[in-house]
Amino acid sequence: MIVRIAQYPLKKRLLYGIASTAGVLLAQQVLTSIAHGRLTFLLISASLPLITVLFGAWSGALLLMIGVAYGALWMQPIGSLAIHEQPDRIVLLAFLVVGGLLVAAGQQLAKVARRAGRAEAATRDAADRLLQVERDARHRFDVALNSAGVPFFIVTPVVHERHIAELRWDYLNEAAAQLFNPAAGVVIGSSTAYVRPPGWDTDLLLGRLAPLAERDGRDAFDVRVQGEDGEQWFHVVAASLEGSVVAWFGNITPRVRAEQALSEADRRKDEFLATLAHELRNPLAPIRQVAEILEQPGLTDQRTKWCITVLRRQSAAMALLLDDLLDVSRITRGALTLRKETVALRAQFYPQV
Repeated sequence: MIVRIAQYPLKKRLLYGIASTAGVLLAQQVLTSIAHGRLTFLLISASLPLITVLFGAWSGALLLMIGVAYGALWMQPIGSLAIHEQPDRIVLLAFLVVGGLLVAAGQQLAKVARRAGRAEAATRDAADRLLQVERDARHRFDVALNSAGVPFFIVTPVVHERHIAELRWDYLNEAAAQLFNPAAGVVIGSSTAYVRPPGWDTDLLLGRLAPLAERDGRDAFDVRVQGEDGEQWFHVVAASLEGSVVAWFGNITPRVRAEQALSEADRRKDEFLATLAHELRNPLAPIRQVAEILEQPGLTDQRTKWCITVLRRQSAAMALLLDDLLDVSRITRGALTLRKETVALRAQFYPQV
C-alpha cells in the first residue's frame, strides 16, 4: 500500500496528508477534552511517523507544526499562543525535538518501505516472467510431443512408509490418451492401481516401470495389447527422470507378425524336411535290396529285368521327392510363385491310384 500511495501525484498526497492531519487533530481534541487538558500530544506524536510514511515528509512536518500550535493553545493561559511558564516551554520544545525525530524516522521508514516495495515488485515481475517461461516451455513441450504422434506418458510414484505404494498418471500426450482408450478414464492425477487401460498387460508394464522410480536408469521391453482389432505389440522405452518415470512406445505389430510368420514358415519347412526324409527312406529300402540281389551269382534274365524295373520305379519316386524339395527351395527364395485356383480332385488323384 505504501508503494501505491507513493506513486500518487504530489498534490494528491498533500491533500490526503492534510485530511489525515485534520482527522488526527480532531481525535486529539476529543481525547484532550476527555482527559481534562492532559495527553495533549499523545495521538499527534503517535501519528507523526505514520503520516510521514504514508504521505511524505511535508505532511509529517505540517502535522508537527500544527501540533506545536495546538499544544501551545492548551497551555496557560489556555487559548493563547503565548507561553509564560518555563516548564511549558520545555515540554513544547521537547515535543518539537521528538516530533522532528519521529518525522525523520518516518521518512527513513518510507524509503525502506519503497525500496522493499520495488524489490517485491521486481521479484513478482521476475516470478511472473519465470511462470510465463514455464508456460511457454510446457506449451512447446506439449506441441512437440503431440505433433510427433509417438505415445508418451509420465508416471510418478506415491511413497508410503519408504516404499512405493502406487504410481500416479502425471502426463499423457494425445497419442497415449487415444491409445489407452479415453473410455477407460485414464486421467491426470489418477492412480494406476485403480485406473488401468483395458487390454494392456498392465502388471508387466507397471512392474517394469516401478523400479526406475527408485533408481536412475533405462529399460526397454515389449508389451502385448489385446484390443478390439486383435492382438498388437508395442516396444516401450522408459527412463527415470527426477523421481518420475517417462516412457514412450511404438507399435511393432507388423514386425512381430512378420517374425511370427517367419517362425511359422521355418516350423513348417522343418516339418516338410522331416517328412521328406522319412519318405526318402521308403524307396531307398528296395533299392538296397535290389543291389544285394544283383550281387548274387547266376541271376536269370527275368530276375535281372525285375531288378531294373524296381530300380527305375524307386528312382522315379525319389526324383519326385527331390523335385518337391527343389520347389520348396524356390518358394523360400521367392523364385516360384504359388497360384491359387480351383481344381477337380478326381482328375488329379484317380490317375495316380
